Amino acid sequence: MKAKIIALDTATSEVEFLKNLLCDLSLLNKPILPISMHCDSQVAISKVTSKNFNEKRRHLKVRHKSIRNLISHGVISLGFVRSKNNIVDPLTKGLMRQQVLESSRGMRLESII
Repeated sequence: MKAKIIALDTATSEVEFLKNLLCDLSLLNKPILPISMHCDSQVAISKVTSKNFNEKRRHLKVRHKSIRNLISHGVISLGFVRSKNNIVDPLTKGLMRQQVLESSRGMRLESII
């Protein structure tokens, strides 16, 4: 769960940067809808969406506050995705051949062979 919160914080800060960049370049019309992000850990989602965070580690409290701030200001929206439907799994862990093929189709990758 802690690793998921750290990953969510990193991803949300990248999303915030890219959204601000596109606004500065006048490529997006205002108002901008929240960017939808997905996580495969319901525990991590419930932790970052709750107001109370009981973790004693300061670095996780800072990350929790950062994510909650972006959610409350409408920069991002956070949703759950099941691991079997998560198309980025091949980028993070080893999978069986069938799962790699299914996720490749989900990413719209084609074989060059």
